[in-house]
Amino acid sequence: NTPLWKLPSVDFDGTRPLDWMNLTFEWDTSYVNYWREDGIGGHRMDLRPAISAPIPLSPYLESRAELGVRDTFYFVSEYGDAEWDEEDTQNRLLADFETEVATSLARDYGLGGGTSGFNHLLRPFVRYNYTPDVDQDELPSFDSVDRIEETNAITYGIDNFFNLFDNSSGVQKTTREAAYLRIQQAYDLRSESSDEPFSEIFTELR
Repeated sequence: NTPLWKLPSVDFDGTRPLDWMNLTFEWDTSYVNYWREDGIGGHRMDLRPAISAPIPLSPYLESRAELGVRDTFYFVSEYGDAEWDEEDTQNRLLADFETEVATSLARDYGLGGGTSGFNHLLRPFVRYNYTPDVDQDELPSFDSVDRIEETNAITYGIDNFFNLFDNSSGVQKTTREAAYLRIQQAYDLRSESSDEPFSEIFTELR
């Protein structure tokens, strides 16, 4: 197989609040035409609309739930000497669910006489994700969109936000992002992962 080219690739995503029950409608869509000199390519349209809503558990907790549906269409093409054994048109439909509960703790640390310093926001969270197991063996494999893994896991972790602020002018407090640190680990609820349900600890620093 020769390297894949995107000729072209178009992404369109957005978010729109709905008046009914404080719902939010969001969408993440993409179209790509994968071309290569020799191998399997083709057109792919990926659509993922989702509905999310806050859950009123407590004034001190951030909680929400999101339900999404993903529909992916394929029109497979053969380039060069490649041969595709499945149908030229393929379709994959799956749903996913996510809910999260978190809270935030913040404190300012003054520097330079208290007019400037940094703010530390600590956000512990617990999140649950579910994606059913869907047969994807007949689909082409171009990138990560083509193989969505089954998920049934609880993830817990801590977000740390560090922001610099300056109030020396006395008129308006200015802030800017300085650093971000996330530490999290997942617990897999699937029966086949019962021997080693804990994932490796994931850390992200920006």
